[in-house]
Amino acid sequence: MINDIVFFNHWHNGDVFLSKAYMIHLINELKNQGSYNFHLLHTNSSKLLADVVDLKYSFLDTNTGDMYWQVFKKDDKIYINTWVGAYLSFFKKNQLHSNINTINIIWTHIYYTVQTMMNVKIHTTKLEPQKGIPTTNWNVFDIEPAKKFVKEKMNIILFCNGPSRSEQNSISGITTMEYTIKSLARRYKNYTFVCTHKFNVEQQYTNIIFTDDIFSDVKNGDINEIAYISTFCDVIIGKNSGPYIYCHVKENIERNCTFISVSDRQSDSYIYDFYDMAAKHIYFIGKQESKLEELIDKVILNSFKVSVVSDDQIIKLNPTLDLRNY
Repeated sequence: MINDIVFFNHWHNGDVFLSKAYMIHLINELKNQGSYNFHLLHTNSSKLLADVVDLKYSFLDTNTGDMYWQVFKKDDKIYINTWVGAYLSFFKKNQLHSNINTINIIWTHIYYTVQTMMNVKIHTTKLEPQKGIPTTNWNVFDIEPAKKFVKEKMNIILFCNGPSRSEQNSISGITTMEYTIKSLARRYKNYTFVCTHKFNVEQQYTNIIFTDDIFSDVKNGDINEIAYISTFCDVIIGKNSGPYIYCHVKENIERNCTFISVSDRQSDSYIYDFYDMAAKHIYFIGKQESKLEELIDKVILNSFKVSVVSDDQIIKLNPTLDLRNY
């Protein structure tokens, strides 16, 4: 008899977040059919998914299973690996799969596997990728500093400029984006530039603010608190690392804002090849940070009017911005 459902993930913050909506769907389905205990095991902050009702966090230990194991039964427990890397065999060689469409494929498989193991019914009809976009109950997190910060701010741009832990930018070499942020801050005094990773700033840059300062009193990580600030931002820029991924909540996807993904590969982006959204999504692939500044400048000036684009489409719509040859 199965008593416990154990979700586990050996990897980083963003990896844990990607499966959030699917985990909630499975929890709700099983709660309607029996009495189960639900657990989440990983090695990051216990706050990451603190807003998921009925989900108990524990620190991941070495007895859970190999990072590449998928769904398996052990004693009276079902273990579900939520790391997308464990499902590489589902895709063609070198096909990248950490985006909204392929995550949907992975979880459809997980649901059917759980059905077979537990002899239950998991409703998967019309389980399109749109329903896999996470939401966050902000009231569970310490968002009062963010509320105070955004109250008198306008034209906020968020730079998730910290290091990417899964080498999303190992080729481009773009690091803290300090050059870009300072250059834009000098020109756009009426904009506020919020950054998730600190660098040295001179006194003249009064419109560059760091999340470490906004959330200086917040304990056990501030990744969801940063995501809350993102819901007030016109532009959200990041390297597909944890803080940037957590900004991809439904309320941002469904409003008029702009995501700019700075990465070595387009398909590392969560909303890669996804069109059913109000938000704009622009990819930057290159090594010249001055070109990144040029792109953001055009977005601020509202002269870069595209939705989801490929390199060739960018070149066609804006011939001066050739992303292929950086």
